[in-house]
Amino acid sequence: MTSPNTPTPPSTGSLIRLPGSFLIAAGLFVAACLAAPASAESLIINGTFEIAGNDPSWPDGWLRPKTGEATWELEEGNHFVRLRSTEPSQTLLIHRLVHLPAGTKAVTLSVRARVSDLVPGSQPWFDARIMADFKNASGAKVKGAKSLVFRKNTEWVDRTASFLVPEGATTLEIMPSLTQVAAGTFDIDNLVLEAIDPATIPQATAK
Repeated sequence: MTSPNTPTPPSTGSLIRLPGSFLIAAGLFVAACLAAPASAESLIINGTFEIAGNDPSWPDGWLRPKTGEATWELEEGNHFVRLRSTEPSQTLLIHRLVHLPAGTKAVTLSVRARVSDLVPGSQPWFDARIMADFKNASGAKVKGAKSLVFRKNTEWVDRTASFLVPEGATTLEIMPSLTQVAAGTFDIDNLVLEAIDPATIPQATAK
């Protein structure tokens, strides 16, 4: 769908002047994408939420939730996403499907997050969390991923989970969310997914 802010394509008479400016813009876009991962090894593009080239109010590559309040925040020079429940039992989430490089046997998922005014919902999983689901080439879920769970208010903290990549998994679906909470605000930053040596995970070593 064309955005209302999308510029009208130039007439054929002006096309001769396009290459220079186009190449500059393309170069800036590529540079932004290269700068976007939370670390050099992260498989998540723009997991730092610093790049907003398409919409000046929202980071590139992340779909904005249709319920509640989702904003792109700036604090002390650092950008992050804020999810805020505006009525009880809402579910707000942002989404990214990450393709796993061939041969990936284990991964580490980490995030920097802050939770405030949280009132969990009626079920144990109605809280703030980074949900994760492995999927195979057909898009079917494959068991094995772990969620990063927040059920209490906290200042900025780092959370990490490591897990093996199950047989047949080709992607990891990552969904930072407020799931049917009674109330709460979830600030999310520095989402990183890294391929790791499976031998570093205790259960893998035991096997």
